[in-house]
Amino acid sequence: VLKVLSTVKSGTVDNLLLAVSYRDEEIDENEDAQFILDAIKSSEGVKDRIHDIVVGDLSVESVKIMLSSVTKQKPEECLALAEVVHKKTAGNPFFVTQFLLMLRQEQFIRYSFSSYKWEWGDVDKLASAALISDNVADVIAKSLQSLPEATRIAVSVASCLGNIVPLDVLVEFFETYDEKEEGHTCCSGLYQIKKCGLENFLNSAVKRGILIKPEGQDAYMWAHDKLQDVSYSLIPDEYVASLHIKLGKLLWRMSLNRPDEDWMVFTAADQMNRYSGYHQDEVLGAEVASLCLEAAKLSLSKSALIPAFDMLMSGVKHLCMCDKWALHYDLSLRLYSAVAELAITLGKRQQALDAAREVESYAKTYEDKFRVQCVMLRYLTSGTDRNYAAGMKRSIQILKGYGVKFPKKLLPGQLFVENQKLKRKLPEDKLRGLLEMHNMTDHKSLKIMKLLNYLGGYIIMSQTDTNLGIFTTLRSLNLSAEQGICEETAVAVSSLGIHFANDGELAEANEYAEIAMKLIERFPLAVGSQHSSVIGMAGAGIYSRTKALNKSLDMWLEAHHFALKAGNTEKAATSILGYAYTYVTVGLPLGPLKSDLVSYKKEAGEFGMPATVVAGFTIFQQFILNLQEDTTQPAVLKGEAMDEDEVMGSLSGNGLRMTKRDVFTFRLLLAILFGYMKMADILLRELEPFLEGDMFVVRAGLRRTVMALAAFRLARTKGNRNLNLRSIGKKVLKGYEKELKSGNVNAHPIYLMLEAESSPSKENYDKAIRGCARLGLIHYEAYLCERAAEMFLEQNDNGRAEYYMAQAYILFDDWGAKGKVNRMKDEHAELLKSSSLREKAASTLQGRTRYSSKHTDSLKDFNWERLSSVRGSTLSSVRSSTSTVKGDHGSDKSTDSMSDFGSSESGGMTFAGGMFNVMA
Repeated sequence: VLKVLSTVKSGTVDNLLLAVSYRDEEIDENEDAQFILDAIKSSEGVKDRIHDIVVGDLSVESVKIMLSSVTKQKPEECLALAEVVHKKTAGNPFFVTQFLLMLRQEQFIRYSFSSYKWEWGDVDKLASAALISDNVADVIAKSLQSLPEATRIAVSVASCLGNIVPLDVLVEFFETYDEKEEGHTCCSGLYQIKKCGLENFLNSAVKRGILIKPEGQDAYMWAHDKLQDVSYSLIPDEYVASLHIKLGKLLWRMSLNRPDEDWMVFTAADQMNRYSGYHQDEVLGAEVASLCLEAAKLSLSKSALIPAFDMLMSGVKHLCMCDKWALHYDLSLRLYSAVAELAITLGKRQQALDAAREVESYAKTYEDKFRVQCVMLRYLTSGTDRNYAAGMKRSIQILKGYGVKFPKKLLPGQLFVENQKLKRKLPEDKLRGLLEMHNMTDHKSLKIMKLLNYLGGYIIMSQTDTNLGIFTTLRSLNLSAEQGICEETAVAVSSLGIHFANDGELAEANEYAEIAMKLIERFPLAVGSQHSSVIGMAGAGIYSRTKALNKSLDMWLEAHHFALKAGNTEKAATSILGYAYTYVTVGLPLGPLKSDLVSYKKEAGEFGMPATVVAGFTIFQQFILNLQEDTTQPAVLKGEAMDEDEVMGSLSGNGLRMTKRDVFTFRLLLAILFGYMKMADILLRELEPFLEGDMFVVRAGLRRTVMALAAFRLARTKGNRNLNLRSIGKKVLKGYEKELKSGNVNAHPIYLMLEAESSPSKENYDKAIRGCARLGLIHYEAYLCERAAEMFLEQNDNGRAEYYMAQAYILFDDWGAKGKVNRMKDEHAELLKSSSLREKAASTLQGRTRYSSKHTDSLKDFNWERLSSVRGSTLSSVRSSTSTVKGDHGSDKSTDSMSDFGSSESGGMTFAGGMFNVMA
């Protein structure tokens, strides 16, 4: 629903009438919904078409009219009764109906066959009657207590089962009879009752408006949650616990014969969890703990992580005996391992640590500790300092316990030897031969594969040694070649492909990405699966160079979906960050992304994501707000969504370093857009250490592009003789030349843009503007138009300056940067006359289209000879020694693309290794 509302807010949907109904308290408890509703009501082009229809409580006048209509009496004759009814129900339509039903049942309202009309008793007595409470719950309770005994008891038992009342469960429940509970949870009229008989009793509750019977279903529903609550409250306290135990055991037993009805297991566990006396029956407590573990697994399979965690914690509570590890070793191992895994996934770090230590203290074998060993790796690397060096060290220690020796530093020729081993093992010396291999079944090998991929990720993230990362990947592939393939094999193949992409070998990289995708498709999507990691790695490190960036947006959303299905909440969140970076990079309208980020940030918060991940969402939100709104400091990320000082003050180590990098990147982009060049100079110097080494290609590209734009612009400032500034821009420009040479299909428009800023001229600006326009890079097109206008102003060519500035104004407005547009109108009031804007609007919008293959001709005349030679390959030993990792065909060299963002020097490595993420 929130996504639909976000789409409406963007104003991009025509011919749609959408009616949304909600209770005020529901919106008050849902920040996302409230935010989007407020945004819709304030959105230009949409707010004028929004109509609120407030359905409040009934007034006395409305109740009077309602009574007059029902009883066919004159309104004035119903006034006194209406006033009492309104007082007792506060005008709530549902409670008014219930109150009137009760009065009818009590014969206070009756039909007179002598006068042939509806009549009622003394209204004054009704107002003061003790049996008629001013509490609505008491009114409903009175109505329920007036039901026939069998119906009342059936309804009370049904209130324990949730909003849906399954008829077959109630029939089974009343197969037994306990004299002690006669009149409370059973009665002779219900004992061994058949389905049709029970339906007759429940149908009387339907007639009274208490239950609803959906057509064609063997189940009932509560007409209102208040009715269910009051029905449950009517069960005497001394029978509540035993009733839940009976229902729990019954559902548990029924679930064994109905394996397809998962809800029975979860409902059974929920019923059993309402009893807290298992310390008096330790055998039953262990059985219920096992049931909770099973229910948690079912919840995880449906991506219900928080209910799953609650179930696991209930299981721990029920397994309360002191010697549980001695009496129930397997159950304790599985339960505490699951708690540790899910706790770290949900950001409950201390609970994860406690559970992991419990397993490490009592596990009988080294392999029994494997699950919590992985949890400890994630614990070390998910804190505010993101300590990848510690994760690397711990991974090597764990691998040693499995008999895997790993060098701290590679010896000369060691990488070559590892690759030669792989060559001999693979069918036909080709990596594609993995597709023909059987699945890996050896449990120890599966564990080692996972640990090697964790280690490879930590090596890359700690920027220790690129070749050591390649060596780790080759070790994984060698093990797969010996033992068969698994999901981690696909991760390793993606990793190797990314190394090749970083080295400029995009044809091979693209082939390895395709192999990895085919490998992962062999395995079912389940909790813990690596589908999202493989998709994310291929998208972030390879396809971002070999395919048009605008085509990868759906891939990121698919990775998010798969990650949630797999229970990998951090990967789900970082997939959305990947989506957001790509979205901003390709220049799509800001409004829809702003709305999407609201719900995704809420999701990340609920799942307890690392602080750096949550910070990523707030950075994007504040960046968009600064562009959309009029603010005094548009190049500082302080406002409604975040305070950059507070966010960075809460972090340390790698976490602070990465967040500082991202904050300064977006601030620098805002600084050059709003013309704060002194601030841009400071930010550029702060970002210099981050020019190389980012693992995520699109993010690296955005930062490198912005840094180059700032460097060239500052270098052109009058009196600025800092040669280092221009060298930064030239270095980035040279990187894009190399990317073009290697076949990066996304590099061309950015190359043209930087070339125009490096050597400004009308010809260069026009060429760059056309390149960005054809690919829909509206933000860069707008920026180039503004820069061209500023150039012409310096040359005192006001005619051309007016033309380009008007183009920039309209393009920024089209992007959704209203704050920037308003500032332009203030700063260039004379140039941006309304007549000029109207004149330029049509031509601007007509000339800008999304990518079309017709535009590939722009590369045909490109002077490739001008490009410098590609640096020597870091993988030369791998390629020269064997064809093992070379593909059979090359990649598409066409330019149906968007901008690049990551040179071969900066790398583009992203790593999934289990639950590993590089975007935050």
